[in-house]
Amino acid sequence: MTVNVSSFCYNDVFPNFDEIINKLINLESDAVCLGLGETVYLSGEENFLYGLQTKTFHKKIIILCRGMKNVFRNNIEINSRLKQLTKFISTKESFPVVRYNQNLKVKVDAKNFYELLKLLENGRDGIVKVKSNPMIQAAQGAEKIPVALKKNFPAIADYLFEYEFEFERMTNYFQQYKKIKLCGIEDENFKAEVQTLADEKIYNVIPTRQVILENCGGVKLYWLDALGSEFCGYIQSQAEKLSLNINIKTARADLPMLTAYNKNFYENWTCKKFDKNGKLDELIHDSETVTYIYAELSIIDKVLEEIKNSLTNGEADKIILTSDHGSSRLAVIYS
Repeated sequence: MTVNVSSFCYNDVFPNFDEIINKLINLESDAVCLGLGETVYLSGEENFLYGLQTKTFHKKIIILCRGMKNVFRNNIEINSRLKQLTKFISTKESFPVVRYNQNLKVKVDAKNFYELLKLLENGRDGIVKVKSNPMIQAAQGAEKIPVALKKNFPAIADYLFEYEFEFERMTNYFQQYKKIKLCGIEDENFKAEVQTLADEKIYNVIPTRQVILENCGGVKLYWLDALGSEFCGYIQSQAEKLSLNINIKTARADLPMLTAYNKNFYENWTCKKFDKNGKLDELIHDSETVTYIYAELSIIDKVLEEIKNSLTNGEADKIILTSDHGSSRLAVIYS
């Protein structure tokens, strides 16, 4: 079976990545996926490919990724799973793309991105001329998050959803945090705000995790290591899609923010609890890539599905999802 990514592409916009994932997950037979590597190559959205590693597929899938050799080589040594999944094939083919605006009167090979992708899926190489208005920009290094990124990556749009914290200053902080993390940029104003927040210690007004956690009958505890407050908006939006009733409360970890100093809540929990989930923390530590957001969101998706199944099966009346600390991805950017 062949899965053509162009079939999820509508005229002059990038394909719907969520639909691609759903298609690959629900395959009824083994398949070859064409066009995904070229799409990622042209958009710069490498994180989508990495995020596929966290998905569970029921059939064998071969994804041809023309143009991505250098990207994989740069990451393969620090990602053992990626190394196991990757096979390099020598080829002299190349497909430099020349883009013209739609209003220019020039002869082209493709009139929009859909037609361009169809050509590339069929093995077209050499210079390809296309009329295309979108890009779309890679988020990396952008001062502003591209509008098309939110449009074509619904999961990223949900990640960027503005969750209203108890204080407006916190709301603004995490919105800026997410932008910097997604774009991998430095922001001197944000650095100054971080320093000010540290000096003023306003986080002390936030209750500790121990104060918020309830230890009572019918409650089951889920510990997702390194689940930071940046994901509150995403969790809220996904919980609504799963028809889960959700109540979010912000808590602060103990300093220093190491797991060793923030695990008593789990060890002392006397009611039911899931096994500790360390996948999010492992992803953060094992990756040299500044943004691994799509993979992070995929992990959270699986956790919420697991929680829903546990509630549906009557294993608990209520489940508390909490963590030991957040992540420190900005430390990579500012190091």
